[in-house]
This record gives sequence, structure tokens and C-alpha cells, in this order.
Amino acid sequence: CKCTPAPVCLINCRLFASSPITPSLTVNLRVLELVKNLFTRLTLNTTAWCETLEYFLDGQGYKLQGKGNLQHWFSNAFHWYSILVISVDDHITQFICAETFEDDVDTQDGCRQRTQPSDYLQSHCPLCFGARDWMNKGTGK
Repeated sequence: CKCTPAPVCLINCRLFASSPITPSLTVNLRVLELVKNLFTRLTLNTTAWCETLEYFLDGQGYKLQGKGNLQHWFSNAFHWYSILVISVDDHITQFICAETFEDDVDTQDGCRQRTQPSDYLQSHCPLCFGARDWMNKGTGK
């Protein structure tokens, strides 16, 4: 549909672009999540990742034009995907921290920490969360 922006269409197809306007590369969100998880366990190295991917694709008969283009495009896509993930996490944290409850206690980071489980947890699992001293239950305190 011409009325839907290209980035929205791509996200709906589970693709992430290397740039918001005239992207040269789109990457599947699952691949970006794989790389994000890989890079939390290994040294961040998009050059090695892209060279390996180029070698793999070459073996499958796919030829990429221009040396280093994939690395540049993928680095852009991965960078902006990482920024998006951080922004979403921050937004959710701010939303959660904005909730206030009667029994809550302030923490150092400005959020409020629950001292009692939610009504939902208490009603769905009264054995675990129904008692007023639910944090000390079973610890002998």
C-alpha cells in the first residue's frame, strides 16, 4: 500500500532495513536477534560475521557486488536494531516504573519495588502468593 511507510511494511514482514530511506539491505529480525545474542557471548565483530556470511553465500552461488558493502549495510542495520531494542526496553521500564502501588517502596533508581505480589498473582496462585509474608515463606524467617 502506498500510504504505509516502507519501514512499517518491512517490520510487518519481520525485516529491518539498513537505513530508513532507500535501504540497500534488509535483514530478518531473527538473524539480528541471533547476532545480538552471539555478540553478547563473543567479541563484537561485524566484519568477521559479514565475511563469513559472504563466504557462505558465495558457496551457495550468490555473488555480492562490491567488497565490503555487506559489512557496511549490515553494520548499519545491526546498529539501528540495537538502538531500537534499547529504546523499547527503556520505554517498557519507564512504563513499569510509572505504576504505583500502596505497598511499594522507592529504590535508588527512582523505580518503585513491590513489597507484595499483585492481586493477579494472589488470585491465581494463592498457595505461593496469598500470604502477607510471601517473601519469607519457607525460609524460616
